[in-house]
Amino acid sequence: MTSIFELPADFSDDEELDPTTRSWKEARNIVAVVGPCPRLFTTAVHFLNLDQANNEDVAQHSAKACINLLLHSDSFTAALYYAALTYKEPLLRESSLGRRVRIVDLFQASEMSALIAILYLYRRLRKGCDKELFAKITEEMIVDIELAGKIGYAIPAIGLQYGLLVGALPHLGRAMLLGIDKKKYKKYRLGMKVENKEFDLDAEHKIWGCNHLQIAVLLAQVVGIKGEILDPILRGLPEKFLSDTEKEEDMYRAKLTSVWLHSLRDRGEIPNMLHKGEYYPMASQVDHLTHVGEHLSKEGTLTRWLERNKEDIGPKKTPELIRFPKKENTEDLTEHLPDELSEEDIQSGEMTENEMG
Repeated sequence: MTSIFELPADFSDDEELDPTTRSWKEARNIVAVVGPCPRLFTTAVHFLNLDQANNEDVAQHSAKACINLLLHSDSFTAALYYAALTYKEPLLRESSLGRRVRIVDLFQASEMSALIAILYLYRRLRKGCDKELFAKITEEMIVDIELAGKIGYAIPAIGLQYGLLVGALPHLGRAMLLGIDKKKYKKYRLGMKVENKEFDLDAEHKIWGCNHLQIAVLLAQVVGIKGEILDPILRGLPEKFLSDTEKEEDMYRAKLTSVWLHSLRDRGEIPNMLHKGEYYPMASQVDHLTHVGEHLSKEGTLTRWLERNKEDIGPKKTPELIRFPKKENTEDLTEHLPDELSEEDIQSGEMTENEMG
């Protein structure tokens, strides 16, 4: 058996469709086998999107109320804590997080939406993939997501949300290809290694009828990340040269993030090239990024926030996160829960550990 995620029986090409439409149909068929995302996650991301657009990117009560329920999960809490340690350590060290929901205040709404989407998708796909091969994807992903996130945070014109998505999405898309056909995936990855390529979209199209970036953006949309954020990543990352993206600012931002990521990850140095002035990091961050790049390229990530679970929180391991009993550890935000959530959705907050574990 080469497939863990089972494709529907009618999964086939429609010759009447143009190639682009047909490839998107194939990608949607693949993504559909993951199933729907629990409404608590999508509702949280929905309100975070609204806060990003309308409330100066600061999470408000409705978003916090949803996240408060997700924080009933120790594994979800652990991942967010270590993400804060990775990207916002000075803020974290200064904070008293006696109530779990206060961890939301360390992040902008846009950043939190990316964290929720990535966490959910990573742990959902992990359940449906070959463990050994998925572990290899994980090792690459946790380095890229940590480094790209730090790049985004250090360069405000990129931002942490964009850095997180650029670092995570390609790996999530490839994990989905692994999940639907282990044998084809192994052969494809071996071919990329022989050719010294990170990916080959044309080869992927011949094998699966679509590519990993199409799959990745559709997966992110399942959780609620907006298409206008994802589309420039889809179109910008495959471009060979940064100059090919200069006419579209968001494509340029996506490609430049990738350029910085590859330079720091593969060579441990900032890219030696001219680019738009607003995309240079803050002066105080240049040495830090170089140091992080050198460390990650040689030793890997230290925090591994993506993998953290309930075993990783406690008075000694997470001193800023005082561990009251769960009911005391969350603020009463019930009155702010959005009407879109049913009683069943709300109760599912108590079972988030099943999704996050």
